[in-house]
Amino acid sequence: MSFEFIDNKLGIDQAARKQIRRHAAMGKNRVVGFLCATRYAPQLSKALDFTGHASSMFVRYIFIDEACFHCAVATSILCLNNLVTKQEGILQAMSHISHTFRLINQRLSSQEAINDTIMAVIVSMAQYERHQNQYQRGFVHVQGLRRMVQLQGGVLQVSKSHHILVQKMLRVDLEYSLQLGSATLFSLEDAIKENKTIIELYGDLKRQNQAGSSKPYRPPFLRSLPSDIQDIFIDVTSLASTLNDATHGASPKLNSSTFHSDLLVLGYRLVDRYTLGGCRPECTIENGIHLGLTAFLVTFLPGLDRRIAHNALLVKLLLDAAQAFSGDGLDIQEILLWMLYIGAASSSQLGTHPMWISKSKETIDTLKLRTWEQVQHVLSKYPWVNAVHDTAGKALWIHSHKS
Repeated sequence: MSFEFIDNKLGIDQAARKQIRRHAAMGKNRVVGFLCATRYAPQLSKALDFTGHASSMFVRYIFIDEACFHCAVATSILCLNNLVTKQEGILQAMSHISHTFRLINQRLSSQEAINDTIMAVIVSMAQYERHQNQYQRGFVHVQGLRRMVQLQGGVLQVSKSHHILVQKMLRVDLEYSLQLGSATLFSLEDAIKENKTIIELYGDLKRQNQAGSSKPYRPPFLRSLPSDIQDIFIDVTSLASTLNDATHGASPKLNSSTFHSDLLVLGYRLVDRYTLGGCRPECTIENGIHLGLTAFLVTFLPGLDRRIAHNALLVKLLLDAAQAFSGDGLDIQEILLWMLYIGAASSSQLGTHPMWISKSKETIDTLKLRTWEQVQHVLSKYPWVNAVHDTAGKALWIHSHKS
């Protein structure tokens, strides 16, 4: 197909002009959609409803603010390099991010009043460092965001007029917390306040899918664990069940903005209970469940390149937890099986790790599971979304049978 420069001086009929504008708009919309879309696992397209999705509000900053534009271009270059074999444009990315730093420093040093545009640039800078795997270096941006929100009157105040911006701040804060093993800078209460705002605007998932939903499975050992861990486990299991139903058309699609907000609250609840870098629970089962729920969470937090960020700390903790598991009870072995398979879904390194594969083979033999379908049946009782997790799970099953 050949391309030609369109000269408006030439005689182009109205129908042709309309078609040209339509094709130009399609290209623009694709670019805008990539830059502004909340990053969900692509397998959730059948489960989520993007009608009225407000994330496109965020992309306007790219068109009205030079610093935000340069940062978006730099981050896009990094993401593209993650998706191709021949990497190019690194110097261009560095040039664009340098422009961003220069422009934002000029504003901050000139005592310009903090506004939503400046905060949007800082969010973009934190995302840039995240895709560089420079979490220690990028953490200063998260700290800056927290301070700016405080100066603006707090999360609730900012969320009244910029709820999508606040949601992106919370997402960045949670992702940095999981990678660094530290507490979040924004609080669980902040995440809950934002969640209430989102629910008022887009609806409540629990009410939306309450009719016809079954009670989530509660393993016998669950009642012996702290109440907050019980509650998180039940809520995550319920969310997974709702996603499965929506994917198969058995229940209505979930509003994407509310789903994302609910997911962030679950993440803040997990970190509020135990940070990955802090003291871990002495109870082997509680530790395994907390790590499994965290692994479940990160499978729904892909980056701008649609990939799950490698988390070395989480991988190490999961490996240690799997080796520490003991007990021949059916329910104990089932929770170990789930932890192994959800762990493999959260990290490709775990899915091919010799110890992980060996532990998987040992567990499926103990449970006398002969087929992948039998493994699926057990996993379906726990937080497991078939569309998102089955591919990695089946790969681990195949590796286990080859060993």
